[in-house]
Amino acid sequence: MLWTIAGVHTLTLSASTALALMFPESPLAQQLVSQFYTSEATAVLFNNPVALAMMRFMIALIVAASVGYLSIGSNSHNNLAIKVAAIVAKTAFFVQMLQLYSEGFATPVGVVVGASDFVLALAMIADVKNTRHVRTEGGNATLYKVAATHAALIGVPSLVITVVPSLSPQLYDMAMTMFFGADNLGYVQGSFERATMAGVFGMVALFYTIGYYLVSLRPANNNAMKIACTVGKMFAFGTLVHMYLGSLITVVPVAIGVSDVVLAILSFLDWSATPIPNKSIKTQ
Repeated sequence: MLWTIAGVHTLTLSASTALALMFPESPLAQQLVSQFYTSEATAVLFNNPVALAMMRFMIALIVAASVGYLSIGSNSHNNLAIKVAAIVAKTAFFVQMLQLYSEGFATPVGVVVGASDFVLALAMIADVKNTRHVRTEGGNATLYKVAATHAALIGVPSLVITVVPSLSPQLYDMAMTMFFGADNLGYVQGSFERATMAGVFGMVALFYTIGYYLVSLRPANNNAMKIACTVGKMFAFGTLVHMYLGSLITVVPVAIGVSDVVLAILSFLDWSATPIPNKSIKTQ
């Protein structure tokens, strides 16, 4: 029940925002988004193709997580929850980078990184097909070690140089130039744009890196998703508070973030109360 509630809660909020971002010209979309972002941030979002694309991707990450929560709610096994969430997220990133590249807002490097994510997604689809009937553990541990390393190498350095600009502004500019090109650097240098990038990199560096690594250790009963959920939701709340203090969002997302913290705590308690079976059991 907890995970069904978490899935519906997250999907309801993210799906409505995702639809609004898909049709930014719609007055209804702009009215919805204005409930979450300040007028200055809303103006930036709807006039900055890179920020809009990254916000769409961040929402896709949240949608992917909600799919994972619903998977746990349906009593799935073998860490199927985070595997399915990862497939959705990686496919969304590749599609978004392809779109940005076709519009002249991304470099071939960004597309290659997206393509590598999509290759991992395809491998995960095969892993899910091979292990969906395994009740406790199983799957390709090496695949998820590679996925964890891949996510960490991209997400962790990017997160650090994004949230600590004083560390080296040049490093941030170099990273953004690598993904989006020197001509588009202006699209990623504002406070709202940096906060959006931090949200994306934080989800990759924390939620997915931790989740993949835990899957590679083969914990049972979707424990990988439960721990990743706890860490991811706490990070998301911290990001929302930071954006609110920077006058980038309204109090509405912060209030929603409080409910996420409650779910994060319940997720941790559920994880701590979940027994780990000693051996793999095939379902009939």
